[in-house]
Amino acid sequence: MYSFFSALCGNNVYVRSNDKMKFKKNRLRLRRDIEKVIKFGKLKKIFDEKGNEIFLVRYYPHEGYSRFTVFVPKKVARKSVWRNRIKRITREAFRQMIKEGKAPNYDIIFIARQNIYQKKTPEIKKIFERFFEKQ
Repeated sequence: MYSFFSALCGNNVYVRSNDKMKFKKNRLRLRRDIEKVIKFGKLKKIFDEKGNEIFLVRYYPHEGYSRFTVFVPKKVARKSVWRNRIKRITREAFRQMIKEGKAPNYDIIFIARQNIYQKKTPEIKKIFERFFEKQ
């Protein structure tokens, strides 16, 4: 929290971006929604350019806008730091797709696989774009 006093003193003042709050509605959070996607949704695999499996994806149509969640099993990343990194990178890649209007209107569950480990945000975004063009 940055105070008015620090602004008067000439200290560095940071403006908090409200950009991430716009995407709160795009999170698939409720257990019943997740179970519905698992039960009725289609199952596909996402591969990278080399043919390695990156994600297992379950998706189900949703009216209006897309919602998503990311699962990273302990088999993929043993330490929570790495699991959270994979989740952050995946969320950011999909958030960029939503911002550009390229995301489909689905409820989506991304389940990470072992080969995701060293991927960066732009690579994952390209993989998502290629996958959702086919849908």
